[in-house]
Amino acid sequence: GVQSLPRVKAQHTVIQVPHDNDWCWSMDADNITDTPDNGNVHVGTSCAPNKVCTDYSCVHHSILLYDCRPEESCHGKGVCNNLRHCHCESGFAPPDCKNPGNGGSVDSGPPGMQVTNNSESGSESIARGQSLRQDVDYKLVVLLVPLFL
Repeated sequence: GVQSLPRVKAQHTVIQVPHDNDWCWSMDADNITDTPDNGNVHVGTSCAPNKVCTDYSCVHHSILLYDCRPEESCHGKGVCNNLRHCHCESGFAPPDCKNPGNGGSVDSGPPGMQVTNNSESGSESIARGQSLRQDVDYKLVVLLVPLFL
């Protein structure tokens, strides 16, 4: 396993992702100083069970003095967001993740639906926010336009 980390310089980002019972590590470096680092997250973003991001570190959530406690407030079926509201897992409804629902929070709403179609060439996915009807309309246009050419 990883015993120590190198000193992280300005415009460098260490990336740590859980994988099975271990971690996957990577590092990104950008020498352009006027480019924002998209690896930054908002203060209060959940980074591990009972931990949140603040000052570029993953620390115990108690430092934020939130009155939202995921195990109690979210019935163990969600995490507290940076606005102190539950962000519920899929299958549970805001505001407290107690009842059945689509997930999400009172702030962001439910996540977009992912629809999978089986076609002759295999399966294809429709992007978030794009309805099945839009996908069918697009396919009809693609099929009909060559007939008029």
